[in-house]
Amino acid sequence: MAYSLSEKLRYLRLNRNLTQIDVARHLSMTRQGYAHYEKGTRSPDYQTLSKLASFYQLTVDELVNENELPLEIAYIYESNPYSTDKSYKELLRSRSISIKVTVNENKLISLFRQLSTKDQILLISSLENKTWKKE
Repeated sequence: MAYSLSEKLRYLRLNRNLTQIDVARHLSMTRQGYAHYEKGTRSPDYQTLSKLASFYQLTVDELVNENELPLEIAYIYESNPYSTDKSYKELLRSRSISIKVTVNENKLISLFRQLSTKDQILLISSLENKTWKKE
C-alpha cells in the first residue's frame, strides 16, 4: 500500500494529538500554510521536510517513503515528546532517550501491521510459545 506524504503528515499529527497550529508553530509558518501540506496541494521544501522529520523523530527517508508508515515507538516517560513548550523541550533534552530499531525488527513490525487482528494474535501466541520453550 502506498502512503502519500500528505497522508503521513496527517497520520503523524493526529497520532500524537497535535493540532495543525502546533505543527505550524514548530515550522514557523501559518496553520493555513501547513494545512496545504496535509491536503497535498503543496509540497514542503527539503528544509521543511528536515524540520518535520526532526519534530517527529524520523529520518527524511522514513517520512517520504511511500511504501510504509513510520514506525511508532512508545516512549518510556508519560509525557508528550512533541510538546511545543520550551520548558518541556529542556526537560526532554536532559533525559535524552532514543530507541534504535534493527532492520529485521522494522521489517517484522511492517509485516505484522499487514496481518489481520486474528493473525496478529496467532503470531504473538506462536512467538510466546517459542520464547518460553527456550527458557
